Amino acid sequence: MVGVLYGVYTAPTKPDPADTVVTTSNDVTRYLAARLPAPSPDVPPAITIPTGLYITLVESTGPYTVEVSGQIWQRYADNLPKGLSRGIFIPNAKEQPTLKEVYREKRNNEELIGWSFHATLREAFDYSRYPMDRHQIRLRMWHPDYARNVFLTPDLSGYTTTDPAALPGVDTGLVLEDWDIQQSFFSFRTYQQNTDFGASTYAADELHPELYYSMAVRRQLVSPLVARGI
Repeated sequence: MVGVLYGVYTAPTKPDPADTVVTTSNDVTRYLAARLPAPSPDVPPAITIPTGLYITLVESTGPYTVEVSGQIWQRYADNLPKGLSRGIFIPNAKEQPTLKEVYREKRNNEELIGWSFHATLREAFDYSRYPMDRHQIRLRMWHPDYARNVFLTPDLSGYTTTDPAALPGVDTGLVLEDWDIQQSFFSFRTYQQNTDFGASTYAADELHPELYYSMAVRRQLVSPLVARGI
């Protein structure tokens, strides 16, 4: 029995089946080629904004609530439509984070902007396998101008490695009490809203790609065993 439990606990972490994990630019290109809404007289061509994350703090503040802090950066090409917003919208945040700009610079034919952020996330954790449970801490990310057919893509070029086991985007000094971070990765999911948000440019009847950044975590067994006097 102990051997079976040990096997369950040490089994490799697997992403949620709903996630399409992307670790290369080719992965991103292939995924978006099949899922970006097609332009039409009312729907403008899709725009993609490379976006990166660096997480410096993660703290659980409730059974389904997680505080996350770090930095976000984005690259905006010079030839994008005028008046395009900057920043991100996080649908699973309790309140939208206030982005504090920390740098802005011109690089070749684009503008690079970096912000610090702090967000309170609501997560759909499953505790049915406690104390052998594993969770994915997810940041869902949209562009603020999603109604204008603007989508976020991962800026994979901003990382020395995108191997999920190497924890890209996670600060090496990050401490997550009672949990071990097993993987971090970008992924896409598709979604279809039941509204056009009142915008004639939003294709409500089509599937849209949604960018996620996830940290897969596994509970440390020491605390539950000590709590039970084992």
